[in-house]
Amino acid sequence: MKVNLAKVQEALRSLEKTIVTLPEDLRIAEVNIEQDQVVNMQQEMVVAHGIDVMEVDAQLSIHDMQTLASSLSAFTRDENGLPKPDMSQVSARIYLQSGSLKADWPAEVARISETVDEAQATAGVILEIEQSYKALSPQTAPPLVNGMFVSAEVEGQANPSWVVPERAVHGDKIYLLNEESRLSIVPITVLYRRDNLVVIDGDLEQGQKLILNDLLPAIDGMLLREEGSSEEVTDGTQEASL
Repeated sequence: MKVNLAKVQEALRSLEKTIVTLPEDLRIAEVNIEQDQVVNMQQEMVVAHGIDVMEVDAQLSIHDMQTLASSLSAFTRDENGLPKPDMSQVSARIYLQSGSLKADWPAEVARISETVDEAQATAGVILEIEQSYKALSPQTAPPLVNGMFVSAEVEGQANPSWVVPERAVHGDKIYLLNEESRLSIVPITVLYRRDNLVVIDGDLEQGQKLILNDLLPAIDGMLLREEGSSEEVTDGTQEASL
């Protein structure tokens, strides 16, 4: 009896000295204990989420990930000689839209996911968004919380590129109007598409005239005329300069 009483007194003394505190301000998401419950070592008591920095796992296709990586000028190397891309040249933004509510936040690329999603064949880009609950007001954007559905926009390093309208691309070729007012069919490589614009690579020069409308038939070397020209008409064309 005295032994059990001593154990109870020892437990009470330990309880008086036991204080459970969070290391920082967190949002409690899940509570796995009850009042007056005995807690064992390594037992999970609560699940909490940070509120100062939120993470978004943005999924990009392998093609888009390659396009993003190829925009970087060069990779640095770590002490083991492994490539270490400079993500400071990559910008990102998070968007929330729910009914009439629209909000967005700037984000930074923290890291690249180490695995590929087997179901979607996508790679994750982990974005970090800093926020302050102290700055919240009814007029500001709502805080980002765990599970909120958002969209992400990730932009790589800006590089000089040939950009043409979508309608100017005919498969893997574009039409140019040469100095003799004749059609030149130039092969190109499509790098990627965005907002009805196409980024291409090919043997092109600044100032060349790009034909925007479709030509049927399109024969290399055929005589053309620009709209508004008073010369003899073979075929009317709309053009824009590269």
